[in-house]
Amino acid sequence: MELITFDYNKTYTLPKLVLALGHFDGLHLAHQELIKKTVELATTNNIKSAVITFDPHPDYVLKKRAPTGYITPMKDKIAIFTTLGVDYLIIVPFTIKLSKMLSNEFEEIILGKFDIERIVIGFDYRYGYKGQGTKDTLKERYPIYVMKEITYKDEKIGSSLIRDMLINGEVEIVHKLLGQYYYINGEIVSKERLSKASNFLVVKVSFSVDYHILKAGIYASIITLDKNRLLGLTYYHINTSLNNQVDAQLEVYITDLLNNIYNKDIKIEFIKQLQTENNYLNKKDLLTQISQNIEKLKLLKVDLWGLELLGQWVKKLAIFCL
Repeated sequence: MELITFDYNKTYTLPKLVLALGHFDGLHLAHQELIKKTVELATTNNIKSAVITFDPHPDYVLKKRAPTGYITPMKDKIAIFTTLGVDYLIIVPFTIKLSKMLSNEFEEIILGKFDIERIVIGFDYRYGYKGQGTKDTLKERYPIYVMKEITYKDEKIGSSLIRDMLINGEVEIVHKLLGQYYYINGEIVSKERLSKASNFLVVKVSFSVDYHILKAGIYASIITLDKNRLLGLTYYHINTSLNNQVDAQLEVYITDLLNNIYNKDIKIEFIKQLQTENNYLNKKDLLTQISQNIEKLKLLKVDLWGLELLGQWVKKLAIFCL
């Protein structure tokens, strides 16, 4: 997939395109179906597929909601678009000036730079100043394909719903809406022993503030480290600064059996919240809580295909985010 950062002063000579339009914050199931249809139409007509999206999210530029992060940060979004078979990802920098662009100006100034065979949009897609552009105005200029609404329990699958679920810690439902577990990718940067009597090490992990916040608490999780997928625990906590920015930190509790972990990439997928946040007075209380939640983890009906067995995991890994 070719990545293009849109430049108003540049002339583009891309081939004929089937083009998807949207914000695609979460790349949830409805978004995935839209992208799959775009790629399908392009393949059927022997032309290329493309996606036009915006960065940063318009809501943040226009201060419509607090900066709580992205369901799918751009780096991860690029990887998913690639997996879905998109040929071109065109990222338009979103600015206040762009937000004031009329719908017909958007068509001429941005869409007009490309040779578009057809545009694929969601049933409620709007564009241009104050959302004045709709599927009806768009089809006056371009052939369009409108995706039908996709629901979960009679509610539209959308990024707003998923954000609410994350804030409430309902990651089990988020899994159903995304078609995958909500996850955070990070990098291990330091470690220290939790206690002399414990095999657990405290491993600090850095990760981007672009990831959407979760409800604080302990989660059953899948951890990927050095291509090993392990069933574990995650304690998630956030510190919010005066400007409402999340102080993004991760601390991993891991055993001595895993060595050479500095600067290693780690992925945490959130399966289920086991308990809400708890303030630990000392390391003994923390170790007790780890043991109690391991017992809870054993009771979960989790598909263990491709994962380390729980008995092996207990000897290898327990993970917490902080």
